[in-house]
Amino acid sequence: MEFAQIIEELGQKAGISDLKLDERGSCSLLFDDAHEVEFQLDREKGQVLIWCAVGRIGDLTEPIARLLLADSVFGAKTDGAAFGLFEPLDAIVLWQRLRWDIIDLDAFMDVLDKFLAQCGYWKEKIHAGEAGLETPSPDDVPNLSTAGMLFV
Repeated sequence: MEFAQIIEELGQKAGISDLKLDERGSCSLLFDDAHEVEFQLDREKGQVLIWCAVGRIGDLTEPIARLLLADSVFGAKTDGAAFGLFEPLDAIVLWQRLRWDIIDLDAFMDVLDKFLAQCGYWKEKIHAGEAGLETPSPDDVPNLSTAGMLFV
């Protein structure tokens, strides 16, 4: 299924009959009056980039940066998403790439629901600042030797 068709069907489900990708292959939607998610189609790579600003770079402290990096390693605690800094918007962004040729609307909705949950979680965590940081217990730290990795 073409990603443009997925976006159109998503719009129909949401009651937005004219939702379409623009000439650049992009569109954005505001979810729950809180999460503006950008969708960008890269036709050459057959991928879709979804991203959302979850905080301001100016609010980033070393402990928060460490948490973001540690919790997004291998996508284990972010449902496959990762963090980046988008300086033109002074934004900390949560982003994820998907191959559009292997998804249908239901699979895309599942990924999007998880992505939106992650956006809400990380916005709260970043907004709370260092007061929202928790010290992970040893049980929360993934054991890489049992996480499907091969050490040679």
